Amino acid sequence: MGQTCTRSEDVSGNIGRDRSVVIPIKHCCDAKKQEMRVRVITLLLLLGCVVLSIFAASRDSSDVGSEGQESAESGALANQLSAFRSDNPTANSNGLHIGLELMHTGDLSDGRLIQWKVQFGDSYNAEKCAIVIPDTGKYFVYIKIVLGCQNEDRSEKHKKTLFVKLQKWSRFYNKTRELTDALEDIVCNLVMFRTVFVGELFELTKGDHVSVFIAKGYNLITKSSFGAYLT
Repeated sequence: MGQTCTRSEDVSGNIGRDRSVVIPIKHCCDAKKQEMRVRVITLLLLLGCVVLSIFAASRDSSDVGSEGQESAESGALANQLSAFRSDNPTANSNGLHIGLELMHTGDLSDGRLIQWKVQFGDSYNAEKCAIVIPDTGKYFVYIKIVLGCQNEDRSEKHKKTLFVKLQKWSRFYNKTRELTDALEDIVCNLVMFRTVFVGELFELTKGDHVSVFIAKGYNLITKSSFGAYLT
């Protein structure tokens, strides 16, 4: 019996020592797992930062490229439009380049062609009130019209309308054809002046006569210019 009691005490003592060893090992494993989780999270954060940095760099480079392209296109358009504003137009064009301005005749009736006086160039037919196209090709044709309400009573609303047509005629087909048109309103008690600008590229044939027809609102025109050049 005494031996039995002794063996029992020895067993309980061994179990206590085993538990004391298992508990530190368990704490160590938990600490390692926690450390591993921290490392994984840190790695994921670093990878996320790298991806964001690459995305930001690629976006900046694409923005710079698009800005450069827009700048180039704007520069090309500015160069094209500045051609007919030049004081020395013959130096900028190898083909037709003509500019006209409104000739005031005192006749303000609608349904007629605008008469012009030449600023530069020599391809104007005064009888037809038209620019004569010397060679077949693509031409930039423009009209600028300044509308005015200086003689209207500003105490009441006076809505006025301008209807202008750009047209061409040739002896080869002996028919007037419309190229484009513009319709513009001006409320005379709100604004006193308004500018209308129409400009387009057209494929024109040698011998075409390009003119400006005012269907309505001729009496509103205070100033106008008309021109064309080969592109």
